[in-house]
Amino acid sequence: MEHRWGQRVLLDVPVRLLAEPRTPAVGRMVNASISGAFVRTADRLPLWVKIQVEMVLPRMPGHKGECVSALVTRRVRDGVGIEWCDLAPVPMRELLATAHTSAAMSDTGGLESTHSAEADMMALTAPRLVSHCTPMNP
Repeated sequence: MEHRWGQRVLLDVPVRLLAEPRTPAVGRMVNASISGAFVRTADRLPLWVKIQVEMVLPRMPGHKGECVSALVTRRVRDGVGIEWCDLAPVPMRELLATAHTSAAMSDTGGLESTHSAEADMMALTAPRLVSHCTPMNP
């Protein structure tokens, strides 16, 4: 049974999943809606843990990662289902709007994205001195 609010949009966005005190997990957000997302990851995050989802928004070169608070609500072999702590957080509305615009451009013969998945993953896995996400309380 579907419990999602809003339409699910197919994506391919690199993310880091931050759940203190764990080491950040990397993955790819493959679909999302205003209420949550599915992230493909090899990491086995526990159910009901609060996480910060740090993402690099496509088509925004040099843009620092955006963070959204979420709960892990489902675990499957290849990833996790998450629900945003706040319905329709601003970074997700922006990402979903960008995805809709990109899909419309592709459908009408517009320019294809020059976004490099490999470059995004390297940026996410490179060591950082400071995360762009706000620390969570345990």
